[in-house]
Amino acid sequence: MNGWEAFQIYHPLHLHFTTKYDVLKYGKKLPSMKYENFSKRRDVHEFERWAGIVNQKERFGEICLANFAYGNSNWLYEDKHDALDCFSETRKIRKSINTTLEKDLHVLEKFLSGPTPKFNSFNEFVTKTPKGNKPPLLQLVLGKQVSIESVCILDGISDSFIDRWVSLYDDDPMLSHFIFKLQKYRPFCSKLTNPKPLFQEIIENHHGK
Repeated sequence: MNGWEAFQIYHPLHLHFTTKYDVLKYGKKLPSMKYENFSKRRDVHEFERWAGIVNQKERFGEICLANFAYGNSNWLYEDKHDALDCFSETRKIRKSINTTLEKDLHVLEKFLSGPTPKFNSFNEFVTKTPKGNKPPLLQLVLGKQVSIESVCILDGISDSFIDRWVSLYDDDPMLSHFIFKLQKYRPFCSKLTNPKPLFQEIIENHHGK
């Protein structure tokens, strides 16, 4: 892999996570995806640097995905060790997603199951509290008590509560940015596993009741 090839992987994902562009819908069909445009960029050396570090297209794509989902949009220009650490941690989660889901399920069960559940329905769990506080599930993912992968997967088998969160917090720059990244990461989590067996008790027995 050379710098130009690294750019062709990075650029669509960068646009996906920072704009309305949908890389899964449009792929690499970008007017700006031309070598002459790339060669004029001031950061060509950064792509050459990463091509020398990784040298595998698929692996570099995974590094890009992990850092856009968990890191910041400028990760390419920062310490490579931070970016690689982010990739390593994200890869562990994605490779053991069933274990991650089971762990997060136990967290959710404390709120939604048992003889005296704290919430009467799953919808209530993903909605603002009566006092106007953040939805409990949003609080949990912000507090890193559940993974963003589990939230994205759960969203896929419910009523797209992440989209509802967008309108709730469009006036909060930091929170809206976090929710926007959830939206953008969601398609990359949808096929990681079939969550229904793991979440059956919570979703089927509590959702909408």
